[in-house]
Amino acid sequence: APGALKTRKQWDGVMPMLHAWFHKTESSWVKDHLHQFQHEIVCPTCCGDRLGIPALHVTIESKHKADMNKAGSPTVIGRPDNEGTILNISELSRLNITDAVRYIEGLKLTKEQAVIAEAIVREITNRL
Repeated sequence: APGALKTRKQWDGVMPMLHAWFHKTESSWVKDHLHQFQHEIVCPTCCGDRLGIPALHVTIESKHKADMNKAGSPTVIGRPDNEGTILNISELSRLNITDAVRYIEGLKLTKEQAVIAEAIVREITNRL
């Protein structure tokens, strides 16, 4: 409309607004009302890994069988179960240090992949 004033303002979204309101108010009624919107649940898509499905489907294979009792998570949607020899980044990050080192040292790589991964594998192993 002619003469209308346009402004741009960043909006953080509903949840940050409700969270701030919850912590600023002294009203127990408001807190009780807002509490119904605040629930922590595990994302059914990524199983709480906070990574997108495409990232969770990138896997690496090793000769070492990782202890999936400690590293396992609910199966990512669309990803087949395995015996601990094929892991994604999230599963690998949950391994204990000893198991992670063995897994990295046992990676199944072609000669070309080994050349490409050499510096990365060395750095990961050194950091572990």
